[in-house]
Amino acid sequence: LGYFLSGNIITNHRLAERSANSIIVPGAIASLISLGQLIGILIRSGGHIETSELNVLLARADGMAVLLIASAIFAVGMIRRPSLPARAIYVLSAVISIIGLILSGEVFAVIALIIGSFAYLIIKTNKLIGLLLPAFLLIPLAFLLLPNSLLNLIFTYSPSIGTAEELFTLWKNSLEVFFYNIFVGIGIGSESFAEEMAALGTVGYPDSSNLFIELGLEAGVFAFLCFCMILITRLRHRSSRYLYIRNSQIEALSISSGVCLFCLLAFGMVNYIWSDSSAYYLFWCIFGIGSATLRVAKRDYDDQVLYYEETSALDSSVIDIEIG
Repeated sequence: LGYFLSGNIITNHRLAERSANSIIVPGAIASLISLGQLIGILIRSGGHIETSELNVLLARADGMAVLLIASAIFAVGMIRRPSLPARAIYVLSAVISIIGLILSGEVFAVIALIIGSFAYLIIKTNKLIGLLLPAFLLIPLAFLLLPNSLLNLIFTYSPSIGTAEELFTLWKNSLEVFFYNIFVGIGIGSESFAEEMAALGTVGYPDSSNLFIELGLEAGVFAFLCFCMILITRLRHRSSRYLYIRNSQIEALSISSGVCLFCLLAFGMVNYIWSDSSAYYLFWCIFGIGSATLRVAKRDYDDQVLYYEETSALDSSVIDIEIG
């Protein structure tokens, strides 16, 4: 629903900007609330704060990291505004959203945001885009090659992951169940997952902490392949329409939506980002915004070509009259 609404309602760059603002504003407000709560805790504790006290921050709510990633990226993309006050507002929104993301404790969400800067360079230059972007999604997994003692230290600040050993065991058991139910899956919902994991001696986890594993586990291999094909198709469309986007007013938003999706997928390598329904809806809304910007950019390009062709035809007719 989010994809079809945002993908079909957005017909020009103004509507696209308003859609981006509808993501930026809630993220900035949530981050401000989190920052205010943190300041309140610091005042009450005399400047000393325990890690457990951070759990009360709003940014720790399920799915909030997804919103904050999107808010920060779209705010950065909107900085290139002609109005100086508007630029200042977007800069402030981006900074506040990043602070909120750090306060969320989702270490891998911050890492995904950093990796997103490399995705921006690739999307901007369009060099080897089909090869490098999927490979960059594996970078969060590379961090799991660190020693378990260091990983456990990182996981102490992450509200969604216990220890490295628990995560690896969870993935191992999830893949085992996936291959056993490869065609039909186990069904959607944390209850089905908990039941299957309990049979393997793993309890206390609502999902597999991996978007791709969870999708195949719940809906089967065909749903997993369909999702991958959708991503590949989007990547191909993004590459083929690069010329249109580069010369369009909607360039910044188109790039922002692509970078945002990339960051969410990178974060999804170590977190089931669709566990919260609002985060699921937001993901497909961003996907729809990206599709709409591609269509708008293509239409703007076609309008420009048509205008220049008509202008050239008029100029030619004038020359013919003068010669006659």
